[in-house]
Amino acid sequence: MTMEELRPQLNPTGVPYFEGIAIEGRGIFETLGAVSKMVVQALS
Repeated sequence: MTMEELRPQLNPTGVPYFEGIAIEGRGIFETLGAVSKMVVQALS
């Protein structure tokens, strides 16, 4: 299945999501940065 087909089933409420491929190192730092910002915003 494509991401477009999976997205509504895996994320029905539309929360933010981040694509990454850990084994290849793609999207890891971008994901970590975005999640870190969300945590700081939630705590402030």
